[in-house]
Amino acid sequence: MKINNAIKIVALVIIVAILSTVGITVSQAKERKQYTEVSYTLVEEYEVPALTKYVQKRSKVKLSEYQAKTIVTSAIRHGNKFKIDPTLVLAVAEVESEFNPKARSSSSSAYGLMQVIPYWHKEKIRNRDMRQAKEQIAVGAEVLAEYIESGGSVKAALKLYSGGSSKYATKVIKTRNKIRLHVVQEVLNVAV
Repeated sequence: MKINNAIKIVALVIIVAILSTVGITVSQAKERKQYTEVSYTLVEEYEVPALTKYVQKRSKVKLSEYQAKTIVTSAIRHGNKFKIDPTLVLAVAEVESEFNPKARSSSSSAYGLMQVIPYWHKEKIRNRDMRQAKEQIAVGAEVLAEYIESGGSVKAALKLYSGGSSKYATKVIKTRNKIRLHVVQEVLNVAV
């Protein structure tokens, strides 16, 4: 029993050390007025239950396992389609709406998981049922991919996505790291 706990602790220390290098890089980059990029990360099938559990736990509204899994699989599908880290897509959804598919902005016409503003993305929304979580994720991921391409970096894309806030990019990337850490912890708990 003590050996299993020791293995878990060592594994978590290694994982936290790996994830903290991102934090160290962000700190160093802030000093140099630069920013760390979030690279595209493939989400493995065995991570889906942990991501589903995370979405259910962090959601502002009560989501069934099916609803949470729909959000996760849509983020994976569209993240892969647009070569965006699916956990970055989930991080945007968490920051924007706390995983509430019915979220509405009090200051704009933005709505849904990804808080897309219909006026600016009419062509992406056309012929989609935006009441559906998977469609909200699809449009949000497409917008994010477009902004990464036009902005040239994840930081620039997140700044565009938020309407100009630099703090938003930091918040989303921290949330993405928190999601990845949760997944690693869950996978380790299942494996040991």
